[in-house]
Amino acid sequence: MADPLKERISLLQMGAAQGKLKPEHQAELDRYTAQGLVKGAQPGVDRDDIQSRISLRQAGMPAVEPIRDPFLRIENPKVREETKGRMMANGAKVLEKAQPEIDKARNALASYDEFSELNDRVRPTGGLINRGFNAIRETFGDSDLSRMEQLSLAMARSMRQPGEGPVSDWEGRIFAKMSGGYNRPYATNEAFIEAGKALSQRQIDMQQFREAYLQANGTLVGSDTEWAKYREANPIINRDGTVRKAQHWSDWYSSQMNRALERRKALKGAPPSTRKGAKTSGRVVYDINGNPIK
Repeated sequence: MADPLKERISLLQMGAAQGKLKPEHQAELDRYTAQGLVKGAQPGVDRDDIQSRISLRQAGMPAVEPIRDPFLRIENPKVREETKGRMMANGAKVLEKAQPEIDKARNALASYDEFSELNDRVRPTGGLINRGFNAIRETFGDSDLSRMEQLSLAMARSMRQPGEGPVSDWEGRIFAKMSGGYNRPYATNEAFIEAGKALSQRQIDMQQFREAYLQANGTLVGSDTEWAKYREANPIINRDGTVRKAQHWSDWYSSQMNRALERRKALKGAPPSTRKGAKTSGRVVYDINGNPIK
């Protein structure tokens, strides 16, 4: 006996291949595809869902591909929403737990500004003469030197312990070697300040990224992987220790999506044989990155 559902899906696929499906019938086929019932189709490839995620990425939000949605295979809508609610709540707790470190990063930014003002007043030159002069000043209780020393030690310590994930391992090793102080040359302190500010801001950016990821995807699952992609493509320091101007994560996501859409537009008019992964007949469906789905 023939399976009515399979016959229905086959009929819908034929209509889709001929481009004759009405919107409500396309939506029906997309639902079957999302449930993994369409043979040879990628589960979760839903037009509305993809367009929504594309729009989010264009706006700079870190929305993942539908096939990486951890809720995709939960077929019961009620169970899916309940699970998403729990994951959202758990993610919010994780972010809340990390907030004290973010507060420290914000305070560090203010400390670097204060250290910069002291560096301008003291104008250290480094070298033996400068060290000797500063030793005399310190003996008489120079408040600027004492405060510079206090701040430089605290800031160097925070550079050695940036937390888990804000920067890559090789960046962390460079930051760990940095230091400043009243016996360091003025320019060295300026470089120290610039690098420290970049690191503190990157810590804040990572927290904001994770908040956006949770909002876009309903979970923090996969956020570390996505952040690592951005982080590796956008280091905040060069190998020589100079600060590198990195693209903000929201701008990076937006630019990545726009490039993918441009690529898809270019591929759209090409014959199927030139589309990597595309079939030689039938409707070509693209993923969120603009690649044809097999």
